[in-house]
Amino acid sequence: MQIALEKQRFTAVFRLLRRIGLTDADIGGFTGQSSADVHAVLRGDDIASRDMKERIAELIELPGEWL
Repeated sequence: MQIALEKQRFTAVFRLLRRIGLTDADIGGFTGQSSADVHAVLRGDDIASRDMKERIAELIELPGEWL
């Protein structure tokens, strides 16, 4: 997970979160995204927003400086 975040591979991060049992709605609730936006990331779309990247880091309890 840490490596995926450091390399900003959010598709991998979201897939790992799904593996531990989170749904698209769960991930979206934590990150402030809709389920459709989460699904788009899972398909490979990029996340451009610095705020969104920091929210994802907070979800996983990693420092924002790692992004």
